Amino acid sequence: MTQRAPKPNIVEQYVPIVGVVRSYQPAWLTADLIAGLSVWALLVPQGIAYASIAGVPPQYGLYAAIGALVGYALFGTSKQVITGPSASVAAVSASVVGLLATQGSSEFATVTATLAVVAGLTYLALGLLRMGWVSNFLSTAVLGGFVFAFGIGLIVDQAHKILGVPKAEGSYAQILWETLKELDQTSGTTLAVARQASPRCSR
Repeated sequence: MTQRAPKPNIVEQYVPIVGVVRSYQPAWLTADLIAGLSVWALLVPQGIAYASIAGVPPQYGLYAAIGALVGYALFGTSKQVITGPSASVAAVSASVVGLLATQGSSEFATVTATLAVVAGLTYLALGLLRMGWVSNFLSTAVLGGFVFAFGIGLIVDQAHKILGVPKAEGSYAQILWETLKELDQTSGTTLAVARQASPRCSR
């Protein structure tokens, strides 16, 4: 007869790291260190790039990423969930905060941080109330369309950085048109560096 795993106490239910530390084995340390270094190698450039998309200084992306990782290490329970900066969330944040503050100002960074804290508290409340079932009402087609549309928006919004041309202002259509008109001014060095930094594009 197989023995059932002991039921976690109330502390371990809400702070799972307590149970993990209690049962941690030294033999796991090497693999965990390698995994940590691998995540760090991917997270640093991602955090810097996505902070730029959100319209805040690069170091802010690293601050947010560290907070998310530490928070999930303390309270997360799934071994499959990946936490880290998101391009779509960064773009949504920039578009919302842009209605309230001027990008590049200290007020813009303050409002962005406030939005992130409010969103985090909202998710925390939904988690405590076990409201995960709400995601069942989100259509796969809607989610797919959202991701696809934001992918196009990100390409248009960041194209000037890849080409090394001045950034245009206005709607996505206006930005795209102005960027296309500047194609003859493309910086070969900037384009080469951008291509090397994005190996997926060459596959």
